[in-house]
Amino acid sequence: MALEDIKDENVSSVEPASEMSSEHADEKVVNEESVAAPSEETTEVVKNEDIKGDIPNKVVKPINQYSDLEKAQYSFHKQFAKQNKKHAEEMAEMRKLVESLQDKINNPDKYRPKYRDDFNTADEYIDYRSEQKFNKLMEEQRAKEEKAAKEKSDFDAMTNYYRERAQKHINTLYPTDEAKAHYKEVVDKAFSEGLGDLLDKDENVSNFLMRRPYGPAILMAIAESPNEYLDRLYSDPYMSSSDRIEELRDIEHEIVNKLEQAKKEEQLKLEQTKTEVVNQEQPKVVGKPGISTQTKRNIWDDEKALNAFLDARR
Repeated sequence: MALEDIKDENVSSVEPASEMSSEHADEKVVNEESVAAPSEETTEVVKNEDIKGDIPNKVVKPINQYSDLEKAQYSFHKQFAKQNKKHAEEMAEMRKLVESLQDKINNPDKYRPKYRDDFNTADEYIDYRSEQKFNKLMEEQRAKEEKAAKEKSDFDAMTNYYRERAQKHINTLYPTDEAKAHYKEVVDKAFSEGLGDLLDKDENVSNFLMRRPYGPAILMAIAESPNEYLDRLYSDPYMSSSDRIEELRDIEHEIVNKLEQAKKEEQLKLEQTKTEVVNQEQPKVVGKPGISTQTKRNIWDDEKALNAFLDARR
């Protein structure tokens, strides 16, 4: 088989030139050949094209070598392609809807309700009614499935969003690996003992802890001292959800004050340590017996020694 015949067969499977440039079409052909099972013909085509230089060799730089502008451009084009794909899908759905409406306008008899007089026999009419009923049930089932799928997708998207948001709050409150490990250990232990089920009894409570910037700190405090905080939230059986949220806000205020106080004490301790280091006396050297003087770099650093030197030269 000639090389031109092989290339023609491969190119025929590519999308039309109106939707894709010739360069991209060539790249798609090569990618499809590289994924397909190896054969003598496809190997020959790739080698010959490489020799001709039709497909330039692309140099892929490591990620850390890309400039901020290149990263921004990549992010923009990636988001643009995503939106463009979504727009194309929406346009395709709109085309189907328009075609359906046009068909209903051009063929009204096809969509109008039919009665017994429209059929030659009773069996044909019964089959028609059965088919209509079946189609209606299938349409209702399809609508239910689409609604359930959309609700699940929206719920998953919301859950992922707040999970990522909560993780950012954890990273801010517990920046070191050691602090994160301790947080995870304490919270996991509390959840294994049933804390999660108790918090989920009131959806507003779990949402509050997930959304607030200090939510992880509140959860940590509850996990460390469950008797102290859970009694305030669940001891009253007639406590409303709004009252429980107000109590959570009070708990949040207390925990924030504790964190701020601990931060101030740590900062003060650090400043005291720096002051002690600065105020340490310089090492002294022993000269004549009974005399101790600080070390000097030269005579010009000591005014008394300089005056004595000048007086001695007069």
